[in-house]
Amino acid sequence: EYITRPGQDLVLVGSTSELGMWQPQDGVAMRWTPGHLWRVTVSLPVCTANVHFKFVMKQDGNVMWEPGSNHAVDIAASPDARKEWWGCGC
Repeated sequence: EYITRPGQDLVLVGSTSELGMWQPQDGVAMRWTPGHLWRVTVSLPVCTANVHFKFVMKQDGNVMWEPGSNHAVDIAASPDARKEWWGCGC
């Protein structure tokens, strides 16, 4: 859940090529759903280990990185769908 205003978008950015290699312009755009829930589906190879990522808010060419530590997941150990929250990095 992240409350945005019109013109603001969330992007998932991280340590793999599928997540843009930490470049917000190459990250994966998320889609807003009712209740200010942002969703994204990303396919990563099952053997991928230690993926780190953050949420980034984009508006008018500017970016605001999620504060705090990176989120981290080991896809090889836990390949199922995940729910993550802005500001709750591991």
